[in-house]
Amino acid sequence: MNAGLALVLLGTLLVLLARQAYRRSGLPPGVPVYIDTGNLETPDTLFDPDWRLAGRPDFIVRHGRSLIPVEVKTGHTPAQPYKAHTLQLAAYMRLIKVQNGRKPGHGFIVYPQASFRVRNTRQLERDLSQTVSRMRASIASLPQRSHASLERCRACGFLSVCDQALDS
Repeated sequence: MNAGLALVLLGTLLVLLARQAYRRSGLPPGVPVYIDTGNLETPDTLFDPDWRLAGRPDFIVRHGRSLIPVEVKTGHTPAQPYKAHTLQLAAYMRLIKVQNGRKPGHGFIVYPQASFRVRNTRQLERDLSQTVSRMRASIASLPQRSHASLERCRACGFLSVCDQALDS
């Protein structure tokens, strides 16, 4: 067997193995066009100025003319996606629509043992809108600070949005 034929066979084998690994990953068919590297300084953060909503899905896959967000979760694989994960994916679908002008028809949540295709329905959009409204209302009605302890302020989960923080 000559070296050229051996290289062609090896290349074909590697392509087949890569395709098989991609299918097992739970990612939808298509071409990955974005992968979140975790670097918060990248300009790839999606932003909706009307809702003041920002975020970055783990992957965005192009399938035809559609951009499909993919969120990868670790840990326990539930029988159905958790509501919080579904709303997070809904936020990414909204952000893609605002950024790209095209509403994704669906997105994917990938857990270790299963992947879920989540349809981008009007009901899901309403659920997201209501959740964002409730979150904004809860932030607007934060309780008054009840202490003078700098240590407690630094450890508070609301420090980034608190207008009464001792350590600014």
